[in-house]
Amino acid sequence: MTRPNLCRKMFDLYARETPPLIESVQKAVSENSAYDLRLYAHSLKGSSNSLGALRVGKLGAHLEGIGKAKTTEGAAQLLPDLDKEFQSFLQAFRQAGFK
Repeated sequence: MTRPNLCRKMFDLYARETPPLIESVQKAVSENSAYDLRLYAHSLKGSSNSLGALRVGKLGAHLEGIGKAKTTEGAAQLLPDLDKEFQSFLQAFRQAGFK
């Protein structure tokens, strides 16, 4: 498999798997589940950082820290930025030729 094909497959997987993960983070916040917030934010952080979506990864780390503190307080304010940064990453990657 060539590197461009590998990058495309990784991007496609990230683009497909991340929206449900973000939804799980949002659900954890709305249900006030610090445990689930920590769990899903940790996954989001890892997958985002692995692909170079560092702003999404940073928000994931912040959300994970909130969950580790056994609260969801302050997490809801980060959710709009999380979605915005994810969409910005997708747009930038697609503009680079990975559609």
